[in-house]
Amino acid sequence: MRKDTHITRNRLIDAAEYLFAVKGIDSVTLADINRQAEQKNRNALQYHFGGKQALIDAVLDKHALAVDDCRGALIDKLGSDYTLHDAIEVLILPLQQMLNGGESGRYFLRINSQLMSQQDYAMLRRKRVAQLPNTIRLKQMLGELLPAREPSVIKIKWLLIDSLMFQGLCSYIVNDGEFDQQQFIDMLIDSIKRILA
Repeated sequence: MRKDTHITRNRLIDAAEYLFAVKGIDSVTLADINRQAEQKNRNALQYHFGGKQALIDAVLDKHALAVDDCRGALIDKLGSDYTLHDAIEVLILPLQQMLNGGESGRYFLRINSQLMSQQDYAMLRRKRVAQLPNTIRLKQMLGELLPAREPSVIKIKWLLIDSLMFQGLCSYIVNDGEFDQQQFIDMLIDSIKRILA
C-alpha cells in the first residue's frame, strides 16, 4: 500500500473512531467522517472500506487485535495451573489498559458498549469474537472451570459478562476520577466471578 493511501486510511479510521464514540454510530454519516478526516474526495471512504460496516470493523481492529494478543501473552504466563480469578483477570486486564491508553482506548470501549446495545450490530460483535483466537481460547479455559450447565445458560452468562465489562468500563469513564480504578476493576472481577459461579 502506498504511504499516502495508508495515511488517508488511518485518518478515516481515526475520524470514525472519534465520531462513533462521541456521537454514536447511527448518528454519524459517511460524509461526517470524510469531513472530520479532512478528505476532499467524497468517495475516499467507499474506496478504502466499501461502506460503514467495513469501517466499523477497521475501527475495532485498531484495538481488538492488540487486546487479543495481550490476552494470549497473559494466558501463556498462566500455564496450566490457574484459578477462575486468574482467568477473569486475563479477560479484564487488557480492557483496563484501554482505560489508561489515552482517548483512543476509551473510544474503543465506548464503541463496543454501543454495539452491544444495538440489535443491528450485536451480530457483528459475535462474528468478530470468532476472529480473536486468544479470546476464544480464554472462553474455553473459563468454560472448563464452570460447573456443567446447559448451553443456553452459558450463552446468557457470556452476554451478562460482556455487558458488565463494556457498560461497566464505560460508566467508569463517565465518572472518571470519582472512583479508585483498581478498586473498580477488583469489584468488576468479583462480579464476573459471581456470574460464572
